[in-house]
Amino acid sequence: MSFINSNLDLISTQMRLGTGRLGDSGSFPRLVESGLLEKLENKGFSLTCHEVNTPPVTESEIYASHDHLKYLAPIMEVDKALEQEVYSSLQKGHLPFTIGGDHALAIGTLSGLLNYCQENNEKPFVVWFDAHTDINTAKGTLSGNVHGIPLAVAIGYDQDIFPSFYQKEQYLDPSALHYVGIRSVDDFEQNVVEQHSIPNHPMSALKQLGDEWPKVVVEQIVTEFEKSKATRLHLSFDLDGVDPSFAPSVFTDVPDGVPLPQALEFVTRLKEALPLKSGDFVEFDPGLDDNNNTGLKAALAVLDTILD
Repeated sequence: MSFINSNLDLISTQMRLGTGRLGDSGSFPRLVESGLLEKLENKGFSLTCHEVNTPPVTESEIYASHDHLKYLAPIMEVDKALEQEVYSSLQKGHLPFTIGGDHALAIGTLSGLLNYCQENNEKPFVVWFDAHTDINTAKGTLSGNVHGIPLAVAIGYDQDIFPSFYQKEQYLDPSALHYVGIRSVDDFEQNVVEQHSIPNHPMSALKQLGDEWPKVVVEQIVTEFEKSKATRLHLSFDLDGVDPSFAPSVFTDVPDGVPLPQALEFVTRLKEALPLKSGDFVEFDPGLDDNNNTGLKAALAVLDTILD
């Protein structure tokens, strides 16, 4: 087991409002039904589960709290609860790991992490495995889907919209963020990434590196981690970073992604190099899976590798 301790707080939310859709994703119940909790307990984790429910929402409320960001108020309600769950877990010296649901949940999980670090003189480093940069803003996003903006909020954008998050302006240092697997970026997002010189290994760069990329990228992440003087590694793993042929069960699939075996090797090497102290797993949607449960198998393989 690669974690600092075996006290695992498994936090779940089935929210998918960040994709602009109503209803629950059904992800966590499907994973539990497939034996996730038993596997974790068999690995020796002292496991506690915490569920954050999505409030009742109707389609008429899509722009009730913002003229462009969809379902903003209920998303913020979920994220505020997630912020507290992550913060409380860290305060107890436990390992918080959040399973979604969509990537809008990271507004809350990163806020909880950053608030804890601010109070305890620590600094987080975030590895963002994803097909998308998720660093749009309220003005920059074309879709208005909140799952595309969490990192912008985390580094300090749109604080007039999210005033109760990231207390004392404790934002994420862009140099302590590293993208892996990116292959779908809006022009506005590309400008933000370049403006802040955010380390990035997009899919095109991984292809150039060849089969050795997991080793090379992890080595670079370790160098950046040490240079940034970070103390805590947080992995946010979006299943759509994996190629859709291995994981068809995501809402925003992008072709030509990371093969699942390489993604698992990357996670394994990352955990061997640095202790993983918190994380997220998002965008698994069982309702979009194929008849062979290909996406479910991929989700379980990723979680089995991360939580090991």
